[in-house]
Amino acid sequence: MLADVRLLRLIVLFVAVLASAASGGQTATSGPPPPMGAPQGQWNGMPGAPVPSLEGQGFSGTDGTDRINFYFRKGGILHYRDPQGWWEDGSWQQNGVQVTFLLGDGFTTYHGQVIGNTISGDAINKKGKTWRFSVQQGTSRLPGSIDLSGSTWGGKEDTKCIVFSFKPGGVLEYDTPSGHYTDGTWLIDGTWVFVKHKATGFEYFGNIKGERMNGNLWSLKGQRWKWEVGKGVVPPDCGKTVAGGKGSFGTGTTGSTGSTSTTTPPAPAVASIEGSIWEGDNGGDATILKFKAGGVLHARDPQGDWKGSWAQNGSQITFDLNGHYSWYEGTVAGETMSGAGHNKDGLDWKFLVKRK
Repeated sequence: MLADVRLLRLIVLFVAVLASAASGGQTATSGPPPPMGAPQGQWNGMPGAPVPSLEGQGFSGTDGTDRINFYFRKGGILHYRDPQGWWEDGSWQQNGVQVTFLLGDGFTTYHGQVIGNTISGDAINKKGKTWRFSVQQGTSRLPGSIDLSGSTWGGKEDTKCIVFSFKPGGVLEYDTPSGHYTDGTWLIDGTWVFVKHKATGFEYFGNIKGERMNGNLWSLKGQRWKWEVGKGVVPPDCGKTVAGGKGSFGTGTTGSTGSTSTTTPPAPAVASIEGSIWEGDNGGDATILKFKAGGVLHARDPQGDWKGSWAQNGSQITFDLNGHYSWYEGTVAGETMSGAGHNKDGLDWKFLVKRK
């Protein structure tokens, strides 16, 4: 059998030499176009030819029936954006035109092939569900679902108020109880909105639903919490009169008439839950939550042991489990923590746990 294989290889090589001689020694260069802006001739789709790395590139497209963005970071780190928010728990590997990447700390595996400026392939999650995906380089944006330019949206950033003023050209002005700022930027991609504060480095990712906009906020330290605003809403404690003064968060609140000024005492400090253990009910299942140092979370329920991350802002607690497959928002009140849980299957439930 091995002798037959060697003979076949010799025959194929001999035929290739004859074909090259018949064409005057010219080498074929047909094939897919160079991907990702590669210099002409760097990659011609032939086996063994060098393929530029995906590192530093952004791609957007369809993930089954959802829209998704992938950002291939240095060191095999993958950031991505889906209808549930912005995530940083992905990883990627490339071998020529073949690309494998994991989402949700390995909950979903993608196998794709680079062809031109497109990556296409199949995805499968740990539940056995499979689907197709196809993304293109450049994170091209869809037309905005509405025209944000010139509109004002106000509401809550965690427990504090905020007002966004979307100016033409992607310029964002925003008001908080501590001031009026003009150093923000904004982008819209279909129903998705991306806002960034230059002063703080905070990044907001959200969805537009009618006249409501909500999503996640990420700090430079990796903390994450929720925000929600409504079109045309201007909370009185975020008005420019107060914001331009000496007030700070929780102080100098002006009434809705703007004629009186009262001082609201700061909210009482809430001790960190780091190092604590909580037990109780999570959507009908008994659960144990261990809040470790460095924002690490360990959990146990009847289905097994899970890892996640957590963040605290005063009495507000956010945490996720199983690579952001499920996420939670809650409030600490004394020895009790309660709130709501959600997962990527679209389910919502309540949880109530008590400190051990």
